[in-house]
Parts: sequence; structure tokens; C-alpha cells
Amino acid sequence: MDRRHTDREYEGELESLRERVLLMGAHVEEVLALAMRAYVDRNVLLARGTIELDSNIDQLELEIDEAAIQILARRQPVASDLRFITTTLKLVTDLERIGDLGVNICERVAELGVDRSESPHDPIPRIADVAQAMVHDALDAFVAGDRPRQDGGCLLRPALPRAVAAHDVQSERGIRIHAAALDR
Repeated sequence: MDRRHTDREYEGELESLRERVLLMGAHVEEVLALAMRAYVDRNVLLARGTIELDSNIDQLELEIDEAAIQILARRQPVASDLRFITTTLKLVTDLERIGDLGVNICERVAELGVDRSESPHDPIPRIADVAQAMVHDALDAFVAGDRPRQDGGCLLRPALPRAVAAHDVQSERGIRIHAAALDR
């Protein structure tokens, strides 16, 4: 759908908002990928460095929220522009939370250190792959302005229970670690 306007300044504000959301999404995808690499490799230094990247995500959320509110107040958008801005406000909240969850993974890596006594059937990397694909698909849908796809972004979710079910639940230590991570 062509969203160009006759008011170039307004169009520029919307495009800037879109670009910042995509930048934030790229940072979130990077944090998730690095968090999982740190988890799989039990790389404490990488985990600590990844935690530091979260401040970029937090800052972008604040900037995007402010820009969206400014557009709402000054431009009083309607129809597709209003949907775009409200979707943006919801999306950045979710992206920020996903970044925080990547940080939580890194914090657990720092706690576990180089201990590799996990089960070889650890479901977390498979779950992370599904989650990363969902984030990527949601960002693609955002770029395309694809409402049905944004709503259908949870189509990958059925893969999550299969990944968890495949986990070797015989490992008492693995269960304890995963339960503790869920409680945080």
C-alpha cells in the first residue's frame, strides 16, 4: 500500500519512525542471536557484552514512543497512518521486552559459567530459533504493512511445545535450571 503524502515533512516523520523501529528490531535480533550463542557456548564474556547492548534498545524505545506521540498530537493521523502509529507503539513495547528476555538469558549464562552439564537434548536453542523466526516475521510484516500476517505471527508457536516435549526430562539438574529461569 502506498503511504506517501503530499506533505513531505509528515511523510518524513512517518518514514523516520519506521526506520527507527526497524533499527530497534535489528538490535533485538542481534541481542537474541548473541544471547543464544553465549548460552550454547557458555561464553560468559559474550553474555556480559550482550547485556550492555540492551541500553540501545531501551533508548530507541523511548525515542520511538516520543516521536509517535508527537506525530499523534501534531498531525492527528487517521486510517492507515493511525493504525501504523498504534502498531508501532505496541511493537516497540514487545521488542523492548524481547530484548530484556535476551538479557535474562545472558544473566543465566553468567550464573552458570562454563558448566556444560546440560542435557544434550536441551530445548532452549530450538525454542530460541522459533522465537527468532517469529520476531523476524513480525518485523517483515511491519515493513510490509501486512495486517493479516501481523495477526498470524503466532503460527509458529505450535513448534514451541514440540521443542520442549523433546527435552530429556530425566535430567533433574536441567529441570531445576529451567524452572529457576522461568521463575525469574
